[in-house]
Amino acid sequence: MKLQFFEPFRRIPGKEIHSKLIDFNSELYQFLKQYRDNIIKYSGFSVSRQRMDYHIALINRHERNNIVSFLSRVNYLNNQDINLNDINNFGFIGKAFVLFTPEVHGFGKTHITIAYFQYKPADIYHLINLHPDHSKNITSNYKPHIDSRSGYVNVETKNEKTETVETPTEELRLIMGDDNFEIVELE
Repeated sequence: MKLQFFEPFRRIPGKEIHSKLIDFNSELYQFLKQYRDNIIKYSGFSVSRQRMDYHIALINRHERNNIVSFLSRVNYLNNQDINLNDINNFGFIGKAFVLFTPEVHGFGKTHITIAYFQYKPADIYHLINLHPDHSKNITSNYKPHIDSRSGYVNVETKNEKTETVETPTEELRLIMGDDNFEIVELE
């Protein structure tokens, strides 16, 4: 999916100091919005309010007024393809669940924050399965097991550890469909 910025050939005064806004009409923006909505609705985790609409930081604090660097970095990233089906493009930076975007010369690694949590969730795979297009087998090794007594899920992660994720069964059925569950009795 293409990364597209809002008005990529200028810095919007008062809004874009060290970050550039994602175009709210773009497919990527709609994807990010749906993903965040899914996390808020189905994850059960406390998600903080957005301080700024979806954006990518491109200027370090010490180069705040460098309009040339800002616009050249915007130009470099604008219209680049972002693979939303690669699990490695998603992760945590502190308590923020992010989509990693390409590295930019002179700045370094970039990202778009999808959701910022009050407490960092222990299991990234639970969030990955809230991906708006989970039907494309984003995580092929992920299949939750539901404890029929509590209705909560035990997750076998890629390292084969089992963790309990407290998400009610009915909400997960809405997200993933009945065929993706295996009901098990836990000892």
